[in-house]
Amino acid sequence: MLIGGVKSIGGQVSKFGGVQNHHTLDSQFWGTKLPNKVKLCVWKALKGFFPIRSRLLSRLVDVPVHCGLCQQDSKVDEHLFRDCVVSRRILTPLLGQLAQQQLPFPAWLKLCMGVLSSHKRSELLVLLWSIWKARNDKVWHDKACDHLKVIVRAHLWLQNYLQVNRPPVQIGRQRSKWMKP
Repeated sequence: MLIGGVKSIGGQVSKFGGVQNHHTLDSQFWGTKLPNKVKLCVWKALKGFFPIRSRLLSRLVDVPVHCGLCQQDSKVDEHLFRDCVVSRRILTPLLGQLAQQQLPFPAWLKLCMGVLSSHKRSELLVLLWSIWKARNDKVWHDKACDHLKVIVRAHLWLQNYLQVNRPPVQIGRQRSKWMKP
């Protein structure tokens, strides 16, 4: 069920995600110039809506508990997007020591979004979305996950998206204001 517009969904992230200053996270998160599929992917992670294996097990779906990327046992949401060895390799070039912070995922994302520039925030969200895609490719199609390929694909995807969606350049004559003769 759709809660409402983007603003109300962003408010829900803060309300249920445990982030105190939701106006800052809302404007930084929902204000990025990215497609909604990227924003909604990260929003689902913030809300705990992802069908990760531990959540499927809690609903009595018989699946192995190990991480789809690194094959380690993982029972928390933070593992896939931050604590997984593969995810850390993907995020460390962008985040440096922030990739090592041991905070709940909403607080960690708020910290990252607060210190990164607008372009770097977009890169972070696309990298998180790319981690999810790489995990799905590994789990469902048994494709190997090379962290460098994930980084390169994410950067190329972001560059292409921004290039295609940049505002059009105005070409033509300058209009002069009409003046009475």
